[in-house]
Amino acid sequence: MNKATSFEGALDNLNELKKEAVEVSTAEQSYKDGTKYISQREFQKSLACFDDAIKADENYWQAYNSKGFALMKMRLFKEARSEFEKALKIKPREVSIWVNKGMALSLSNLYEDAKDTFDIALQINPKSIEALNGKAIVLQKLYKYKEALDVLERVIEIDPNRLDALMSVGVTLQRLKLYDKALEYFEKVLQIDKNHIPAISAKGVTYNLMDDPTKAIQTFKSIFKIDPSSISAQVSIGYVMQKQEQYLKALEVYERAADMNGGVYNQKIWDGLASCLTKLSEFEKALKYYREIIAKENGSKKFAAERSARFVEKIKTKYPNGVSSTEE
Repeated sequence: MNKATSFEGALDNLNELKKEAVEVSTAEQSYKDGTKYISQREFQKSLACFDDAIKADENYWQAYNSKGFALMKMRLFKEARSEFEKALKIKPREVSIWVNKGMALSLSNLYEDAKDTFDIALQINPKSIEALNGKAIVLQKLYKYKEALDVLERVIEIDPNRLDALMSVGVTLQRLKLYDKALEYFEKVLQIDKNHIPAISAKGVTYNLMDDPTKAIQTFKSIFKIDPSSISAQVSIGYVMQKQEQYLKALEVYERAADMNGGVYNQKIWDGLASCLTKLSEFEKALKYYREIIAKENGSKKFAAERSARFVEKIKTKYPNGVSSTEE
């Protein structure tokens, strides 16, 4: 080989390296742009960026993984799973991909498949908190609450101050009707973060399940010290009053919640209003709210509203002058 040929070969190699460097730089920049758009909840824009990253580098597994995550946020679970599979072909032992795939399966109501997927993640990294949390949620969906508790205890062993794990333990105990123990875990959360509204709300729900409406309402009202405009706290108070058959008072609470929400549609508020109005024999007003729920919702919420509307139509026909109602 002469010197000219050797020089040309080296120059070709250098140009190829420069080309690869540009492609890698393009892929990284597109990926960074995509993650930025995800944080801004501009998922369509993020997808375009991840596609650009993949065009620049077809082995960029992070782009496939993040594209799947964006699709999952758009509730396109089947499409998301496809992207996670592509990422796993490149990086089969990456725990984050297995966790994301498990989440997509769980959100698709494929709980057994999701459990198996989280188990694979845990075989790779037995201390993955994300995989343990995901598995615990799936076990709860499968009504395997005691198994879920075992998994959550492993999370707390790894991180004793993990708030979401402490909350999950409390909720699981609540579903097992171990209310006193559930309250202990919600209190543990509040010892770490005294303004943790979900823990305060969970305490209120637990008191309501324990048939202690006074403590339940007091607990929900304490949320207003942290968030004076909490609509969910108002709705919860209304629910407790309904359970106590205090329909007129509950109606006033739901109306207050609707005013706080600017009169904008909210399924829980509308359902509470309709339920109270039904009990107070205001059938036409109740039907108006149920019909709006039916028009705006899908799935179980729509089905429940349709069933309630049919019930109201029947009692309206049977009792045109209304049904007498007492309030404690």
